[in-house]
Amino acid sequence: MTTSAEESTPTTQATPLLAAPRFYIVSKNKFIVMFLLTLGYYYTYWLYKNWKTYRIATNARVLPLIRTIMGVLFTYSLHMKIDRQLYISHTHYKWHPRLLALALIVSEFVGIYAAFWPSAPGAHSAIPAATLLFNLFCLLRVQSAINHLENDPLGQQNSKITAANCFWISLTGVGLAMLIYTAVMAKL
Repeated sequence: MTTSAEESTPTTQATPLLAAPRFYIVSKNKFIVMFLLTLGYYYTYWLYKNWKTYRIATNARVLPLIRTIMGVLFTYSLHMKIDRQLYISHTHYKWHPRLLALALIVSEFVGIYAAFWPSAPGAHSAIPAATLLFNLFCLLRVQSAINHLENDPLGQQNSKITAANCFWISLTGVGLAMLIYTAVMAKL
């Protein structure tokens, strides 16, 4: 009995290689938890990861640390790079990147104004909390666009809370407890 070379050669199913993500993928639920439980500081990490992932994927000459430190100045740029990648990949997603960038920039400045000059005219103690929630709403739209671009609409590949995430949440909790303690002790 003869067998052809095609029959005798073992075949293996090659899994297609996934392209490296162009931006940082994270699930909406994890984003909400991390953003709120770190009082918005997760945004800093998120910015850094997006710029670093973008640099690795595109070989663009960007400095992630500088773009993170000066985040508000590069918000528009990040949104437009995400939108450009959506366009290049022929992926349609309606998310209004310019409007979201403008909203985040204005919100950041309002939050900074209210936080650093609480006695200024028009400043109210609820403004920082309101801007935090508004920023969360805007950033969730941006993250949805990223997840859509990366063919992971639910962000499943980064949906679990890790030990490192718990560390940052705990650190924020300790810092907040120290602030509350200091404020209470100052009133005594």
